[in-house]
Amino acid sequence: MGSAPMSAHEKERLKALSDYRISDADTGLLELTRLAAYICDMPIALISLIDADRLWFRYRVGLDILQTPRKSSFCDRTIKQPELLEVEDTAKDPRFRNNPLVKHRPHIHFYAGVPLLTPSGHAIGSLCVMAPEPNRLTASQRHALKTLADQVMTHLELIKAGEELKRATGQVEQEQARKARFLANMSHGFSAPISGLTTALQQLESEPQGSNARQHIRDALLASRHLTQIVDDIFDYSRIESNDLQLDCRPMELDNLLRKLAALLSSQVGDKPLDLWFDIDPDVPELLIADELRLSQVLLHLGENAVKFTEHGRVVIKISNLGREQERIKLHFEVIDTGIGISPEQQHRVFEAFRQGDGMIRKRFGGTGLGLAISRELVNIMGGELEFKSEYGLGARFYFTLHLAIPEEEVADEQDADAETKSPRVLIVSKSEVGRRIISNLCHTLGWSTDLANSGAAALSACEQETAFDAILIDTPTLTRQDQVLLQHLETLPVEQRPVCVSFSRRYNPQLGQSELPDAELTKPIVPSILAERFNQIAQARQTGPDAIPTLNDALHNDSPLAGVRLLLVEDNRVNATVATLLLETEGAQVIWKRNGEEAYRFFTDEAEPVDIVLMDLEMPVMDGFSATENIRHDRQWDKIPIVALGIKSNEEIRARCLDAGMQDCLDKPFDSAKLVHAILGQLKRR
Repeated sequence: MGSAPMSAHEKERLKALSDYRISDADTGLLELTRLAAYICDMPIALISLIDADRLWFRYRVGLDILQTPRKSSFCDRTIKQPELLEVEDTAKDPRFRNNPLVKHRPHIHFYAGVPLLTPSGHAIGSLCVMAPEPNRLTASQRHALKTLADQVMTHLELIKAGEELKRATGQVEQEQARKARFLANMSHGFSAPISGLTTALQQLESEPQGSNARQHIRDALLASRHLTQIVDDIFDYSRIESNDLQLDCRPMELDNLLRKLAALLSSQVGDKPLDLWFDIDPDVPELLIADELRLSQVLLHLGENAVKFTEHGRVVIKISNLGREQERIKLHFEVIDTGIGISPEQQHRVFEAFRQGDGMIRKRFGGTGLGLAISRELVNIMGGELEFKSEYGLGARFYFTLHLAIPEEEVADEQDADAETKSPRVLIVSKSEVGRRIISNLCHTLGWSTDLANSGAAALSACEQETAFDAILIDTPTLTRQDQVLLQHLETLPVEQRPVCVSFSRRYNPQLGQSELPDAELTKPIVPSILAERFNQIAQARQTGPDAIPTLNDALHNDSPLAGVRLLLVEDNRVNATVATLLLETEGAQVIWKRNGEEAYRFFTDEAEPVDIVLMDLEMPVMDGFSATENIRHDRQWDKIPIVALGIKSNEEIRARCLDAGMQDCLDKPFDSAKLVHAILGQLKRR
């Protein structure tokens, strides 16, 4: 007869066999083989293992053959049954007449074998004894052979457990090494900004009034923001590791997200010849349902990385509309830079926590090594996958796609879009083809029609040949002295006949206003709504008369963005209240401070003049922020006053409590001034 039929679980059996790494030098298994031969009084004893095609004699007594075909073998039959297989005379058994060990040397006539069963029940081989003459085992010998087979499997399990322990130990050692590197990075990461903060404050204390105080304050703020980001990264990573991070999806304005990103990223460019751009498809909706905090966190991490590793050229944050499915939209997010790129050796480690390229990159650029790991996990939680492409020396592109819901009001607004008034006609002046395309996209987002010019001379020619443009947008960093002919021509025109002239620069220019043109300067990256606001302000002022036309600087750097805002600050910590009041008053707000929730509530019941917005600490003596807000909301006359909570690392549960109490938003302390100002302006805008 042929070989036994193949087991239905053969793949699982072979997988179980591969899990055991057996060395030919294992003396324990060899001694068990010898003991089987001795107890059964047989000249030959074997421990055999069976793969898909062959039988391997791993431990042998009385036989010098290493392997034999599986077909028609004794062991192949043995593993098909749960108990001992005994063949007293192979010459009389037709199942084994073609077995090579029967037909040829050593001419086996007796066989007894027990299957080697894994804990999961898979037979991977056998322990057997053989003889060249017919024979028969006694009952005690059969029992002993079964017991020895169990001991063989126990020994194999110990070997397997030892190998797994080695692997686990290696993984633990690798993890410990990673954490050691992380702690070293943290030590350096904390010490550098703390040192800078201390030095700046010491200098500020010792400098005479009116000297370099403002620069020292900027240095101290920069260092404190760096410290805050490190703490935020560690906190977020720990929450991700413990599966404690939940999304807070709600209607959000894309414009609000872009304004925050613009404020935070533009301040990091410094003196680099680097252009920051937002490249947004015109058909990307303004309103989306998403976790604005986490989406902006991912884009900020990717944007900061791109700025950090790009010395010149450009960094582009691109959002593309890939289509709709009913009330959901498929948006593709990209962060593209022309920086140093990622070497092939480092690419497989990009998303590992606590890693940041090689040692030279860490020393040169700093950082915790957590940003990309956190970003990947956040994108996964949002339903996407963060990927990248990079060629060393030629920049990098990080990208992901999300399916986001669209609020009903956004759909209704789009249906009414055709009723809008005539759109402005705009001339875009940039020597950069990328710049012209991105600015044109930006204008189309606003519904503006565009003409393009690649130089000042070309723009001048367009102005002379065409009817008047409503606005001219100038990409200042790409132009040269020869391109000033355009501004010189515009200055000769009567003010009321001039197009609105807006320049785009790489960094804020506090000297703006000393020359007649441009009418406004915006710092890259350009946010469409800010451009529209500037255009409308200047155009409306010109209708009043030339004397009413202002020269406007960037809204992101406006000296008093909160001018005229009356604000109630509820904070029990005097130092925190003093710092917050100084920050808010610097931005133009009028601040009223109350020390706890009860004082805040009494302010509403006793004061005749209401406030525009409330910043409410959550944990306070006497009455906390939750109770104070609930009490304030009991009176319908105060329903429209926005209340923003101030908490320390507020999780989703805390945020939900804030909303239930009647608050509109929740900001984490310590807060960045730009984020706070944007949050306040955003709430006032909704009001």
